[in-house]
Amino acid sequence: MRRETGGGKQKEVNILVDSASIGDVGTFHAMLAIGAEPKGVEDYVREGGVIEGGKTAAHAAAANGRIGILETLFPFKAPFPFVDIDIRDAKGNTPLGSGATEGQVAAVELLLDRGGDVDAQNEEGQSVVLNGDVPSVPNPCALRLISHVPPACSRPERTRR
Repeated sequence: MRRETGGGKQKEVNILVDSASIGDVGTFHAMLAIGAEPKGVEDYVREGGVIEGGKTAAHAAAANGRIGILETLFPFKAPFPFVDIDIRDAKGNTPLGSGATEGQVAAVELLLDRGGDVDAQNEEGQSVVLNGDVPSVPNPCALRLISHVPPACSRPERTRR
């Protein structure tokens, strides 16, 4: 169940995330125009009334392959994007991780082209790509992600003491 309390600002964030999720560019732009916070995290009320933070608009767009929304948030050759390319959701995941986990090749390519970090780790220490392995990432994204990981020989060696 969606949490609609917390004042107008939280409701605006929830609408912004919803419009990003379904790819409604018109509503997304309208919400930005009235001041909805693109870095805001949606709120949900889980079973038992526990309030839990969710994803940002960038995560929703990446997970659903909404390229128009991603291009708005991370414009190419702009002086600055609306949000950091590696913005974290409530669990520390990045939009690149959300897109890759859902097999959204076009979203993954856009985020990589804009500088998304393939080695960024979430709160559990998991990354999209770890040592050349792509755990839980559907095959369409695997080769694109691995191509952005430096070869093992170029990584600094750790010495044991």
